[in-house]
Amino acid sequence: YAWYRWRCTIKLEEMNDYLRQRLEALEDSDAEAVCSMDENGVLAPAKITDIGEIQSIEVAERGAGGIVSLLKIEGTKDTVYINKEIVIRKLLGAPSRLYQNMSEEGQQISEGDHLPSAFFCLEGIWEEEELVGYEVYGGGNGHGIGMPQNGVDAMAKTGKTYEEILKFFYPAVSVETVYGQ
Repeated sequence: YAWYRWRCTIKLEEMNDYLRQRLEALEDSDAEAVCSMDENGVLAPAKITDIGEIQSIEVAERGAGGIVSLLKIEGTKDTVYINKEIVIRKLLGAPSRLYQNMSEEGQQISEGDHLPSAFFCLEGIWEEEELVGYEVYGGGNGHGIGMPQNGVDAMAKTGKTYEEILKFFYPAVSVETVYGQ
């Protein structure tokens, strides 16, 4: 599967530009995704549209399945926390960004203007003790919730029935025949 593992490089200069544009847009479209932390360590939605120049980006929290659920971005003026999976992916993505992956070509553009998934790690790129960007290492393609198409495909190819597959991903479900009227 081409997107099983992928990686990309984001230059800090590029990220600063994206962040300025997207924080303002988020204020209008999804203000709850932008938060600050008070002195007691409590996150709350905040109107932050300029953090200055980025000093660091780090994963602050992961969801139960391992996806990044909270991203901390520290700037010269302020620190912002981004708390929604798709917003985080869009914040770090770009429509024309090439991703090194396992495709025959060895690289592809993502299917949208966002990272392929929220299963990722960040590693700083340094030049002479100055942070100049991030290498983003990830896995998968999608939101990471529910039934993965590639997993279902592999299970079906080993002879699993639709009932076995459904019960694997949704253990509490019961499959019943319902007759129409």
